[in-house]
Amino acid sequence: MGDLFRVHFECKDCGGTVLTVDDHHTDASIVRCRTCGVSQGTFGDLKSNAIRKALESLLPKLAQSLKK
Repeated sequence: MGDLFRVHFECKDCGGTVLTVDDHHTDASIVRCRTCGVSQGTFGDLKSNAIRKALESLLPKLAQSLKK
């Protein structure tokens, strides 16, 4: 098994930590803070940002492993 990467979300408006999106969402669907309802962007953008952050976190570990 690989490393586990957790994505933490905090709404900049209210500090809420839970997102909501339509049941049949696409990458174009708007994601909202469940607490205050403010748009947090599209599902596709949030997904891309999470993948980028995971790669930024894991690449140094991979580079270190390859040096061994």
